[in-house]
Amino acid sequence: MARTKTALFAHAVMALSALTLVAIFAWGIASGALSADAIDRGAGGRGELVLQDDLEGGVLALQPDEAAIGVFDPLSGERRGRIEADGDPGAMVPTPGGVSVFVTRDGSADLRVYSTTNYEHETTVTLESERLSEDRRPEHLLFSENGDTLFVTWKESPVVSVYAHEMLELELRTEFEIADSFGPVYRNRRATRLYRKTPDGLAVVYARNGDHIETVEAGAEHWRFNPSYTHIWGTDSDGGLWVVDERSTEARRLDAPPVADVPPVLPSDSDTALVLTADREAVLAFDARSGRALGTIELPTPAAHLAESGAGTVWAVAETGEVTAIDPVGLQVHERLTLEGGAPTAVSASIVQRDGNFACF
Repeated sequence: MARTKTALFAHAVMALSALTLVAIFAWGIASGALSADAIDRGAGGRGELVLQDDLEGGVLALQPDEAAIGVFDPLSGERRGRIEADGDPGAMVPTPGGVSVFVTRDGSADLRVYSTTNYEHETTVTLESERLSEDRRPEHLLFSENGDTLFVTWKESPVVSVYAHEMLELELRTEFEIADSFGPVYRNRRATRLYRKTPDGLAVVYARNGDHIETVEAGAEHWRFNPSYTHIWGTDSDGGLWVVDERSTEARRLDAPPVADVPPVLPSDSDTALVLTADREAVLAFDARSGRALGTIELPTPAAHLAESGAGTVWAVAETGEVTAIDPVGLQVHERLTLEGGAPTAVSASIVQRDGNFACF
């Protein structure tokens, strides 16, 4: 009888242990901690760089000297096409599906929309406003994840305008002010909360009505979310590097070498933060969740800014138009490229996504 009870107890313990392991594994898959990529890398390794070829669209490079947007192959850097940008192009933002790009023009409240596949003008959209005067000028644009909403900020204004977007048409949904705010807005994954710089820190508001939630005491001016939207990374004009936990809004300035006053890059296929050093001669890599330093990538040519290519690499773009393609997994220089048409002032990946629920298709 005692042996039977012992055997039953042992079986129960084994079953409970198995259930616990299954639960842990399921949680890991759901949270991304045990993704196929993470499993492949193992506990100590970082895996290998996986390049994506045969991609539609490309890397968009705003080239003011040519009054054009060049469309470049994300792997070779060769020019695929050229978008003639009417007027003086300012900010540009691709639609989440990558098939179109919205571009502001200096001195105009209109947005010009171009195709990233045939490089032609598609439509012109006039941004309506109930709070701003006729001489309003859009400054920064931001799409929600599925493209059904466009957030617009304006030059020298704390106003944020929210537009419903469908098939390249915009309809004003709401407008509100974020007191004393300036610069672009940033969103969480579902675009339920917005973040914008103020003199006191990073203001957090509800996207539906602009109601203020709190202000995070962080001095950075350029911010980017990591791919899992758990942390926000920022740089400031004093060479500081900041990390904010999105859930707790706890901010901390990392003990890191001085960094350049340009936006960091957090590649979509890894949880790594890449930041340009203050002398622009190297790129610092950090774990995007913990802030742990991972390494330094020395650049053959000083870079003006960093941008994700959309094909697995990160571009360090020099003022000459020379590009150093970085492997964000192996943390090394992958290849050197040169962009035809001179140095771009802005670079953005616009890779066409044929699958997915995007309002822009």
